[in-house]
Amino acid sequence: MKNVPDWMLGMMRQAVGDLPIMPDVSRWGKVKALSTQLIPPPPIQKLDHLTFVSTDYLPIITPIAVELRFSLDGVTYTPQVPPTSGSVVQVKLTEAIDQKTGAFIETFLLNPGDRQSFCTVLAKQLTIDVQLIGEEQLLWIAVIAAPVQTADCGDITGNPGGDVVSVAGYSTSGPVLTYQASTFVFPGTLTLLAPNANRRQFYVQNNSDTDLGLLLDSTGPGPSWTPGSERLSLIVPGGGNLAYESFVGCYRGVIKGSMRPGGGTPVGFIGVTEGTP
Repeated sequence: MKNVPDWMLGMMRQAVGDLPIMPDVSRWGKVKALSTQLIPPPPIQKLDHLTFVSTDYLPIITPIAVELRFSLDGVTYTPQVPPTSGSVVQVKLTEAIDQKTGAFIETFLLNPGDRQSFCTVLAKQLTIDVQLIGEEQLLWIAVIAAPVQTADCGDITGNPGGDVVSVAGYSTSGPVLTYQASTFVFPGTLTLLAPNANRRQFYVQNNSDTDLGLLLDSTGPGPSWTPGSERLSLIVPGGGNLAYESFVGCYRGVIKGSMRPGGGTPVGFIGVTEGTP
């Protein structure tokens, strides 16, 4: 097809449930030595900050796994900032959910001995900038990002968790959460987002093979799939990585969910986040 990018043609050929195909203009990782000192040979330079990841806009809000590794010699890498390093690593995540809303920025610091506290983000576009702060020292840094359906956060962060994993979010008061779909099949229910008076918008993505029912109601019983007495505000279908994006100035109460019963054990997870001022 004339004038149609290869990545868009790839999307047209994808099967339901496939991860989105990325345009090849994206940078999904880099390995580079940063230093707060001048690095020979000439021309003398000092490179203490760099953009390691910069993706194009993806077709949908997508779970993206992120991994950081560090080295003093450029050969042996560890998840922790080397304890003998005299520098602090500043990591800035710029996450966009659509071009109208713009980007959310989160910055965190890793001191010597620290390792990343998150493993995935939900975004349509992601940029990761890293800066070295502190004593004069050379530190090799590797940052890798990749779209995923599931991620072993314990392997990345060293902190194995349960079914709910809190990761880097769009603002300090709105983390991204992932929930295993198999843990709240009806009659089971789960609170996906607690009430938040500062909520301006929320997003729910169904990365499972089963329909997700949502209830936006702070009073009365929870969600129900019972025929004849259904209690659901909306349904996010399974099998296609589909997402629901609320309008700005949305409902600010509790949001509960329940997976459709009768189809066996769901495979996959649900991603939820909210935006605040």
